[in-house]
Parts: sequence; structure tokens; C-alpha cells
Amino acid sequence: MSSRHLCPKNFDYQPLQIRFDEHGDLLVTGNSALRKYRLSEDDSGITLIWSCEKLTKAYGLCIMDNGIILVISQGDDRSVYVISEGGEI
Repeated sequence: MSSRHLCPKNFDYQPLQIRFDEHGDLLVTGNSALRKYRLSEDDSGITLIWSCEKLTKAYGLCIMDNGIILVISQGDDRSVYVISEGGEI
């Protein structure tokens, strides 16, 4: 069994929460955004698939069975963002 290592140099921000979706792609909150990455087959790196930058203090992350992504804000309003599989609010 191989292991994969994601180093801080792979991100230009501080990741706060990470989850794998049902396709094996990596969802990461941090820096007021949610980003979706694909890990390469040969473990050579990660590729950004999409980024949802319209979030305020994005933190908590949950993926529902239907693929909808919920992101909780740490902001004063304590928002819950509902995001499509394609990264749209």
C-alpha cells in the first residue's frame, strides 16, 4: 500500500479542513475559499479542479450523499454555504 504526502508547499494558504469526495478528489477549506484538487495517479502532485472564492472565513466541511458540499463559516454571521459538486454557491 502506498502513502501520499501533501506538503505545505503544495498549498499557498493554510488548509483548515480536508475531505475526500466519492470520486477520490480532495476538498480543502482555507483562506476564505473551498478548493477541489485531483491527486495524480502516479503520486507526482495535485491539480486544482476548481475554486470557490466567495466564502467568508470558510472552515468546517461536510459532503452530503448527493454530492452537495456544506461549508461552515467562522465569521460573525456563522453562515452555512451550500455548494454544488461543480463549486457553485
